[in-house]
Amino acid sequence: MISIPENNPNIAEFIQTELERQVDFGRLRVGEPTLVLEIRDALLERAQGMFLWVVLQINSLCLAKTDESIRHALADLPRDLPSTFSRILEQSAALGQKDQRRILELITAAYRPLATDELREALSVVPGDPDWNPARMPNDIYAALACCGSLVVVDEETLSVKLIHHSVKQFLLSGPKGMAGQTFTIQDANKTMASVVMTYLDYGIFDTQLSNRVIPLVQHGSVPMKVFSSVLDSSSIQKVALRLLKSQKPSSIDVSKVLARPNAPRCNLPINIPSFFTLGYIGHSTFCVIRSKIWRLTNLYVELWIGMCLS
Repeated sequence: MISIPENNPNIAEFIQTELERQVDFGRLRVGEPTLVLEIRDALLERAQGMFLWVVLQINSLCLAKTDESIRHALADLPRDLPSTFSRILEQSAALGQKDQRRILELITAAYRPLATDELREALSVVPGDPDWNPARMPNDIYAALACCGSLVVVDEETLSVKLIHHSVKQFLLSGPKGMAGQTFTIQDANKTMASVVMTYLDYGIFDTQLSNRVIPLVQHGSVPMKVFSSVLDSSSIQKVALRLLKSQKPSSIDVSKVLARPNAPRCNLPINIPSFFTLGYIGHSTFCVIRSKIWRLTNLYVELWIGMCLS
């Protein structure tokens, strides 16, 4: 990820520094050494002082696989930021146009940046379907975000997902209509978030009853793998998978503590539920929720929220 400077340095210096950094890191690869000078000159000529424009063009050029494709890109550089945003979304749509719009709507509607795990959970939700299927959850959030190109980034310190710049949100919400589904209204984004949150509420994950049952030791080999998928996070699943590949004999891992949850819900989701409500629903309830397929969950949400406020 290329950082956009805050102190507004000379753009020629910025282009020079970033190209050197991308070549040094091996992200920008050229067959003909002098091509990097062509890139520098083309960016300097067309940048018009737009640092974000430079950042996005360099990101795109880093994806080019041949000198010929780099030169084609330089000959057809988008003239401004809206054109750049549109081209990035158009080129990335092949990796999942439906997911692209949903991700952008969720990020736009969120009251704070979504954590990567929160977004993975949200993408696994099928609005109106009360049965959560862990197989729908993206295994690699970075691969899932590829359909948005360089317009969506992950903060490596906080592991939160956000748009690369506030101007992207402005483009998405006010861009010209008919742009291959690239733009939408804030009402569209709010409805998408509300439908995800309310369906999430219907998964039955709020049961807190106690149980006196005695759970016997259970060897993991006797438990279907889908059970593990529903109770472990992604990194833990990969570690278990690696251990299973390396092991030559059945493991004696005891999973009884996991199974001991009383009246176990259909799934065990890692999102902090109250905060997920806050970021995804407060302020959205006025946007035609009753007309959605899952309007029946409104009362459940209200009762639950009142209960949390009074507790």
